Amino acid sequence: MSAQEQTSPAGRPASSSSSANKTDRPDSSPEHATQNNSPSPVQAPRGMPRHAGQVERRPLSETMERMIAEPLQSTIARENDPANQLFATVLQNCVNSGNHEMGVFCRECRGIPMPWGEELPRIVDDAGESIQRGPPRSLLEGVRLQSYTALATLAVRAWLVLTNGSAMSIEGFNGFEARYPAAARAGREIARLINSIRAVVPNRARIPTYYNLIHQALLEPDLSFQSLRENLLRTIEADDEQEHGRENLARGASGRGLGSRTNRESYRQSYDSGSSSNLDNSNSNPASSSRPLGRSDSYLAEDDIPGDLIFTRRRERSGTQYNTPAARGDWEFVEGTDLSDAVLGQPDPAKLFLIRQKHSDPEGKKDVREYPGLHNMDWNNPDHIASLNRARRQIRMRTNGAIAEPRLPWTQMEKDELKRLIQNALNAGQTRSTIDWKSISANMSRRFEGVVQKPGEPLAQCTNVVNGIEQEPKKKRTDKLKTERTGANRGPRAVQNQADKYGDIKLLLDATMPKKILGKRKKRESTSKRKSESPEYEEEDLADDADSDDEPLPLQLKLKRRKGPKDELDRGSKNPPGGPPPPGGAGGLTGPMGKSFDMAPTRTAMPSG
Repeated sequence: MSAQEQTSPAGRPASSSSSANKTDRPDSSPEHATQNNSPSPVQAPRGMPRHAGQVERRPLSETMERMIAEPLQSTIARENDPANQLFATVLQNCVNSGNHEMGVFCRECRGIPMPWGEELPRIVDDAGESIQRGPPRSLLEGVRLQSYTALATLAVRAWLVLTNGSAMSIEGFNGFEARYPAAARAGREIARLINSIRAVVPNRARIPTYYNLIHQALLEPDLSFQSLRENLLRTIEADDEQEHGRENLARGASGRGLGSRTNRESYRQSYDSGSSSNLDNSNSNPASSSRPLGRSDSYLAEDDIPGDLIFTRRRERSGTQYNTPAARGDWEFVEGTDLSDAVLGQPDPAKLFLIRQKHSDPEGKKDVREYPGLHNMDWNNPDHIASLNRARRQIRMRTNGAIAEPRLPWTQMEKDELKRLIQNALNAGQTRSTIDWKSISANMSRRFEGVVQKPGEPLAQCTNVVNGIEQEPKKKRTDKLKTERTGANRGPRAVQNQADKYGDIKLLLDATMPKKILGKRKKRESTSKRKSESPEYEEEDLADDADSDDEPLPLQLKLKRRKGPKDELDRGSKNPPGGPPPPGGAGGLTGPMGKSFDMAPTRTAMPSG
C-alpha cells in the first residue's frame, strides 16, 4: 500500500477515484469535512511511518558512520595481529623458511610444521562419517579435530612440554589455551606418553616423535592413553626381536653362536651330507673344519664330530629325569694358569681362557676352555665380571673339586684364649645376644700377633652338649698341627660360630640366656647338627669368611608355637596314669581343658562325642 492510500475502518482499501493531484494536496479544512459528513483521516508528519509496521529510513549521520566503522576496523586489526594467529603449517615465504623443522614452532610465521602438511588427515568413524570432536575417554577427548588452530594449539603445547619451554615465550598462546582447553590437555598427555616410553626404552632411536604420535592419534581417534602406549611398546619390542634375529643369523653363519633355527638346520644338513657349503661360503670337508664344537652339536653322532672327542655323549633323558655333571676325569690345569677371579675395571684377556691337560699325560693334548661371552666382554660392567667369574669357578670345580681354601684349624692355645676372652665379657655383664664378637676377634688377633705356632701343637677338639652336660670328644687321640704358622686372623662371624662348637664355651654362653629362649635355640641348632659333626666341618666353619667384619645378628626373641613334643625329652607314656578323666574336664583341675600345676605337660585323649 502506497503512502497516499488510506484504510477504511473495515480494513479494506479506500476508493481511488480521485486524481493524483487531489491526493497530493490533502484537504483538511472544516468545510471539506462537513461536506463529506465523515471524519477526515489524520496523516502522519512528513518522514514518520504511516503505521506501526513501517520503519523510518533516514540517512546516517557522521557520528553513526564513525561508530560503525571503528569496531569493524578494530576487528580487522585484531585479526591481522600476529599474536592472534597460530597455524599448523608454515609459510613458504617466511624469512626463517631455511630453518623450518618438523615439529618445531616458528616465531616468525607463527606456525608449526606437522606431518599432514597443508590438508588435515581425513578423520572418520566406522560408518565413514566425519568426526568433529575427539570421542570420550580417548586421548583426544573433546579436541576439535577439524580445526587447524585447535590442532596447532595441541602440537605447540606438546612441543613446549617436551622442550621444557614456557607458554609465556609465545605471545598470545595463553589465549589459545583458554580458547581450546581440550587441545591443550591433549598436548600435555602426548608429552606424558612420550616421557613414559622414554623411561622404559633405553634406545632413543626406537621412540617415535611426538608429531608422528599426534598423527597416529588423529588416524585412530578412539585410542586411549594406555591403549596407544601398549601398541607402541609392542611395536618397539617386535622391531628389537627382528633386529636380534638378523644378528643371530649373522653370528650363526660365521660360527660365533647358535644363530636362527633355519641356520642351525642348514648346519645339520651340511654335516649329514658331508659338505659345509652352507657355512662361511666354504666347500671344505667337515673333518678339516676349524669351527669349535658347541652345545648346538649335541645331536651329531660321535663319528661325525670333527677332531678328537673329549667328552662322551650323554644319554637323552625326559620327564622328571635330569643330567648330572660328567665325571671329573683325569684333568688338571696347566702349570702357571691364572685361577684368580677377574677384577672390575682391570682388563685381563688371559682370564677368558683356561687351559687343561691330562694328569697322566702332561705332554699330550690340551683342552682350552673359552669363555663364551668374550666377544662382548665389558671389563667395567659388574654383571659381565660376575658372569665371567661364575663360569671360571664352575670349570675349576669340575676340574679340581672343591675350590674354597680351607680355614686354618684351631689349636688348643687359641681355644683357651677364646674361652678367656668370652669369660671376661660375660663377667662384665654381657650375654650371648649382646656380646661384642668384633672386639673378641680383634683381641685374639692382637694376642697372637707375631706368635709362632710350631708343628706338633695340639689342636682343639669339638665337643657336644647333651642335657646340659659336655660330652667327651669323639676322637680319643688329639690331632697335631702339621705346619708352622704365625698369628691367628679370625673374623667375628668365624669366632662366634666356632665358640658354639666347644661344649664348655657353649655352656658359658647358654647360662646367660632364659630357659625358654634357650629351648628355641636347641631346636634351631638341631637342623645344623649333622654339619657340625661331619669331618668336613669339625674343625672349621667353611661357610663363614674369616676376614668378615659383619656384626652378629641379634637373637630373635619371638617364640614360635611348638608342633609337638618330639624335641622334648622322653617322659614316659603319653597317657596319664589312672582311669579316664572325670566329666568335669580332663584331669578335673581348672576348667574343661584341664590346665595342670607343677606337672609335666602331657597329652590327654578327649572323649569322643
